[in-house]
Amino acid sequence: MINLLILKFLEDIKNAKEYSHFPKADQQRLDEIIQFVENGKDVTSLFQEVQSNNKQLAQLTLDDLFSDETEDFEPIEGIMQLKITLNGAKPPIWRRILVDPNMTFDELYNVIQVSMGWTNSHLYNFNYKNIYIEPENDEFEFDFGSPFGKEILDAEITIIGDLLSHEGESCIYTYDFGDNWEHTIKVEKIISDEKSENDEFFVPRCIKAKRACPPEDCGGIPGLTELEKVLAGPQTEEQDSLKIWVGESYDSEKIDLDDINQNLQKLYKELFL
Repeated sequence: MINLLILKFLEDIKNAKEYSHFPKADQQRLDEIIQFVENGKDVTSLFQEVQSNNKQLAQLTLDDLFSDETEDFEPIEGIMQLKITLNGAKPPIWRRILVDPNMTFDELYNVIQVSMGWTNSHLYNFNYKNIYIEPENDEFEFDFGSPFGKEILDAEITIIGDLLSHEGESCIYTYDFGDNWEHTIKVEKIISDEKSENDEFFVPRCIKAKRACPPEDCGGIPGLTELEKVLAGPQTEEQDSLKIWVGESYDSEKIDLDDINQNLQKLYKELFL
C-alpha cells in the first residue's frame, strides 16, 4: 500500500504544470525513483539507502567528495579568467570574464547573466563532474536525497574556487530548462594577487565578447538558427513579425563591452558592497 501511495504522489508531481520548470537533474531523479517503485522494490529500502548515504557523506571531507583530482585542493589566491561559451551557437557566442574565485555559484550566475545579456527570467543550474549546483527549491519539503549517485549542492553557499580550482577545468551552466541554453565555463587562467592589484583586473569584469545574446524564449539553438535565417532573408510577413518581437535594434553581431561592464559594476555594488 505504501508503494502505491508514494507512486501516486510522485505521478502527481510529474503531472503538475510546474514540473516543466524543474531542473533536468530533478526530473531525471524523479523518473529514477518512480522506476524504482514501479519495479516492486520496497520503498522503505530506498529511504534506508538515503539515510545510509547521508551518514556516509557526513563523514567525508571536501577532498573525498569531489574526486581524486582535488586531493591537492587549496584556496585560490588572485582572480580567475573564465571563458563562457554558448554551446551549439554558430557563429560562436562567448564571453571572457574575470571573477573572484571566492564568490558563490549563485553570484557567478548573476555575473554570467549580465555578461551574456540574459534577463534572469528562468531557472538555472551548474553541472560539475555530475555534481549539480543549483538554487534550493523550497516548494517541496519532502526530499528524497540523492540515492543514485548525483550530489546536489546549494548554489548560494558553494564557492566556485572550491570546485573549479585549476586552469583547464570546466563545468556546464544551463539557463532556461525549456530553451535549454547550455554554456561551457572553462578556467583559462588563474591570475596571481600581484598582477590583479591594478585597475585592469577589476572584478567582475568582461574583457572580451563575441556576438549578441540570443532573444529570450526563442526556442533554444534551433529557434535561434531559424530566427537569424529569417531576419537575414528577404522581407516577409514572418520577418516583419519577428522584427517587432525582437526589436528593431536587435543585431546578432552587435556587442557593447562598455555597457556590459557598466552593468557589472552596478551588480558588484548590489551583491558585494
